[in-house]
Amino acid sequence: MAMDVADLQAAFSYEPRTGELRWKRAPHPRFKVGQLAGKLTHRHTRMVEFRGRSLLVHRVIWALMTGEWPPDGLLIDHKNGDASDNRWENLRLATPTQNCANTRLRRGKVLPKGVTTHRKNGRIAGYRAHISANGVKSYLGIFPTAEAAHVEYCRAAKAAFGEFMRAA
Repeated sequence: MAMDVADLQAAFSYEPRTGELRWKRAPHPRFKVGQLAGKLTHRHTRMVEFRGRSLLVHRVIWALMTGEWPPDGLLIDHKNGDASDNRWENLRLATPTQNCANTRLRRGKVLPKGVTTHRKNGRIAGYRAHISANGVKSYLGIFPTAEAAHVEYCRAAKAAFGEFMRAA
């Protein structure tokens, strides 16, 4: 059951230009009115404890700005990929697939997004391009260079994800 938006509006103030959510009414003596609400998690998102529940700050912001919680099955995507940037212009509704399409390449990865090596007899024989969209993994071909495979991935990602596509 979603929390009542009126309770959120009474407890928090939000500045859309900066993305800051602040306490309007302190829920506990350790908090002060005007203090930044929530804490940064290991995933660089902000979480706030309110009425015994842990809430993602970007979801609270969505509820404050629209008057309702995000619809079931939809997530709040950060357009620029920075989960700690909660400016209103940086937030949008997304399906789980769209949200994943907007992720960055994980640290430590050498090859571009959507590219893996194709091996033959234990040696690299080319680079395979692939994409996952709506739970379906699609093979896009084998290419002589990682860059060529990545270009094909980007073409397919643009067609599948549109504005949610992130190349790197």
